[in-house]
Amino acid sequence: MKSVFVPGRVNLIGEHTDYNEGLALPFAVDLGVNVTSSARADDRVRVAADGFGVWFADTEAEHEFERQARVVLTDRHVTNVDLHVSSTLPAGAGMSSSAAYIGALTLVSGARGTLEDVARLVQRYESLAGSDVGLLDPLATLGGREHSALLIDFSNLATRFVPIPVDIGFTVFHSGISRSLATSGYRDRRDECRAVSRELGPFRTLTMSDVAGLGEPLLRRRARHVLSENERVLAMEVALTTSDLRAIGSLLRSSHVSLRDDFEVSLPTIDALVGTICSLPGVFGARLMGGGFGGCILAVHDSDVQPSIEGVRHWRVRPSNGALARLT
Repeated sequence: MKSVFVPGRVNLIGEHTDYNEGLALPFAVDLGVNVTSSARADDRVRVAADGFGVWFADTEAEHEFERQARVVLTDRHVTNVDLHVSSTLPAGAGMSSSAAYIGALTLVSGARGTLEDVARLVQRYESLAGSDVGLLDPLATLGGREHSALLIDFSNLATRFVPIPVDIGFTVFHSGISRSLATSGYRDRRDECRAVSRELGPFRTLTMSDVAGLGEPLLRRRARHVLSENERVLAMEVALTTSDLRAIGSLLRSSHVSLRDDFEVSLPTIDALVGTICSLPGVFGARLMGGGFGGCILAVHDSDVQPSIEGVRHWRVRPSNGALARLT
């Protein structure tokens, strides 16, 4: 019997920058997806997923999670196994449940290699299953380190660990609005960013002055978010290094405003919830997390408090090792 655990991730800051050769600062969390593999007598693959039922990988996929499994298992030529899938991650909440699920199936089927190799493989499987995503999720879920965030430069995939102060706590609140990257406006945002690059060149070569020259206001807003978010990532690294809790909170709030106004991936319900969370005792700041259009809100707070709102699901998370570190 073989078992693999792949955690989800929280992106502290750096949203919609990964597919624009920008910067992001995620960390792996202590919630995730576990897949256990055991041999069976015939050559079929039977998948049993807690809460989702049982199916065979060689039958027609009816649901997204079946399609994702079929893509991985077919490409990896997996046969004669029973797979059991369990998860502590909320689906559609912006904590990379899909990347964790696909990553766990990929690793349990024997895939190994460098962080970049395995991350690109997971990204390819997500794309084949219908979600055109970047490398942020697989890099964070596979390559995270306990007590640290992973600063990723997507122009060259260079990474470095940024220690997280022990007096910071993280809580993820569910907005109550589920979303799927395959059916939300995520692809539209990627297309809009491609349009910016076609007109002005690669994002990492651009300045705010360049962006100001864009004739289309919508594209100008999209580009302004990406450039300002890159600046916030670098500022967050400094704030973490100096344990500047006030600056950390301010950067989160600024990121949410940019996601709301310039990238337009928030919703009024989420904006209201962010405001409520920011007003809770001990909370330094909060923002929409993930692709947008629903999902979760990340709150950063004093480690000695546990913010909560009646009727709103929440999970306290901590920076943890990624899947590759857990394999060694």
